[in-house]
Amino acid sequence: MGVLGELYLRRVDAVGRMFVMALNTASTEVSPLSTLANVGKATLGDFALLGIATRAQLARRDAYRLYEKICALTQARHDPCVIDVFLATISECRGNPPQKWWAFTPARKAALLAKPTLAPTATGLKSVVTQSASASRSRLNREDRAARRSQSQGVARRSSK
Repeated sequence: MGVLGELYLRRVDAVGRMFVMALNTASTEVSPLSTLANVGKATLGDFALLGIATRAQLARRDAYRLYEKICALTQARHDPCVIDVFLATISECRGNPPQKWWAFTPARKAALLAKPTLAPTATGLKSVVTQSASASRSRLNREDRAARRSQSQGVARRSSK
């Protein structure tokens, strides 16, 4: 094994054997993230924003921490199903067979129910901006249109008197 493999072995000993086996597989190092099940353009963008470029990097990460970090970086609360996608891709990177992301929903819900502090943003314990930028813009546009409408109705009422 090369230096890279030895680094993983030292780091993984505290985590468990299954993790060691996954990091020793050739697919962990060679295949790009785009070949993972459940990964599309949005998830690839999230991984890039999070600084994750390889399967090996993803295999070492925690889905709940990734979720908190993506919410903080984008300053928006993402759907908690993003955690399920992270759980599914991390599981696959650790050598488990690919599964659909929604297979991880019950485990995520149980984990957050047992320990809400795993992902405070997902459970509502931590307040991050709760709207995306486009949602905020559309809300402002609606308010602006409503204000203009009320102004024009006011002008029409005055002219009819």
